[in-house]
Amino acid sequence: MVTIRYVLMLLCIVLPIVLAFKHGISSPRKKYWVITTFILVTSVIYFTIIPPISGNFSDARRLSNTEDFKDVDVSFIVSEIVLNNEQVLITAIPSEIFHFTEKKNLEKNSYTVISPKSIDFTSIEVGDNVVSTLNYIEETNTYTLKKIIAVNPLLEYPFIEALQHRIKNLNLHVPLHWTSFIAYLVSLIFSIKYLKHDNLEDDVIASSAIKIGLIFTILGTVTGMVWAKFNWGAYWNWDPRQTTILVIMLIYFAYFGLRNSLDSFEKKAKLSAVYSIVSFISVPVLMFIIPRLLPSLHPGGKDDGTTGPVLSTQADMVDSSLAFIFYLSIAAFLFIYFWYLSIEIRQKMLENKLREQNV
Repeated sequence: MVTIRYVLMLLCIVLPIVLAFKHGISSPRKKYWVITTFILVTSVIYFTIIPPISGNFSDARRLSNTEDFKDVDVSFIVSEIVLNNEQVLITAIPSEIFHFTEKKNLEKNSYTVISPKSIDFTSIEVGDNVVSTLNYIEETNTYTLKKIIAVNPLLEYPFIEALQHRIKNLNLHVPLHWTSFIAYLVSLIFSIKYLKHDNLEDDVIASSAIKIGLIFTILGTVTGMVWAKFNWGAYWNWDPRQTTILVIMLIYFAYFGLRNSLDSFEKKAKLSAVYSIVSFISVPVLMFIIPRLLPSLHPGGKDDGTTGPVLSTQADMVDSSLAFIFYLSIAAFLFIYFWYLSIEIRQKMLENKLREQNV
């Protein structure tokens, strides 16, 4: 079953790239592209914001006496509802959660959840999947229901103590950087094509790809800095991943410094193409290899024991619902990237044409 995860991931990465090259990198986007982009972006935004974060009963027990987690949002199936004086007694069974690796029940026991009658249970029936805020009472081994979060939600995201709702940033931060990698790869391809065919449009595509790639890299870095502030206490920690991404940005900022320092178009295009090819050699090393060889605050570092939550083959590193929306997010950003790239290329080609006419 784990192969399903990687098939979905590859499909969401490869399909937009194949369609973009088949359609034409610089061609105006067709109606299907616009509609697909709108559907993907809308779906990712909705399914990033709306789904609740849910843990299990063991999370509520474990964290009941801590300062930060008096209450935990727990997902369970209602098996029985009994009215008792001023309370509602609910027999709850932990929800089964589907993972790419297996389908399993996190806990096999049933639990007693006590709710005051002030909480409206009229719309909840036996068999409903309920996500609610619970507080564990050790003396009676029961759970007090504080608030109902969602009933029969389409998706639930995993409760991770260190991240809580910030786990949803995964759908922004990582796809932005992965899209920037594809952008630099596109520049490499068209830089090689320019050196082979000496075609003006290839140079325009290569430089435009890097320009938009830098925008995605900056956005990915900013979202990462916000995450770092809440998780590690500072926007910038000189973590290996932060440092290598900064180096990548400096390399490609220097690319535009090189282009702007040259007046001869032919020399500018050829030197830029060579620079782009040489620069890309460092990108996979800086983005994927070095951060995994050094101790890191990020998952997937040297002492982490995994390849990170996205690529790891270990079970449950990323909950299936979160992983699925994450893959859709990659596809959405790639559709946006190639759409933006086609607009940028056509604008530059028009500017070059007008410049030649004026000369």
